[in-house]
Amino acid sequence: MYGARIRERRKKAGLTMKELGEKINVAESTISGYESESRKPDIDILKKLATVLDTNSSYLLGETDDPTPLDEKQKRDENIFFFDLDGLDEEGIEQVQKAIEFQRWRAEQKKQQKK
Repeated sequence: MYGARIRERRKKAGLTMKELGEKINVAESTISGYESESRKPDIDILKKLATVLDTNSSYLLGETDDPTPLDEKQKRDENIFFFDLDGLDEEGIEQVQKAIEFQRWRAEQKKQQKK
């Protein structure tokens, strides 16, 4: 699915494979590989593709049908998810998720105290 979505967004942006490759510093053949799904973009490239193609990585991966670009907060959250959890096992990921949920709860409590 990601290949078709990269192709769709590239064409919508009016870019050739070569032009898109130049914008994200990869070869035209690499873009071709992504579009045919014979190659998989890594996280850094996926983020660059989403930015250049004015969309979000979840859309490119087929996790959502909403191609709307992410706002800055969502980009920060996406960076935390992709980079800080990379290499953790399931237990580690679960612990990080619990810590994030706790911090959100704590922030909400502080907000309610100010009222």
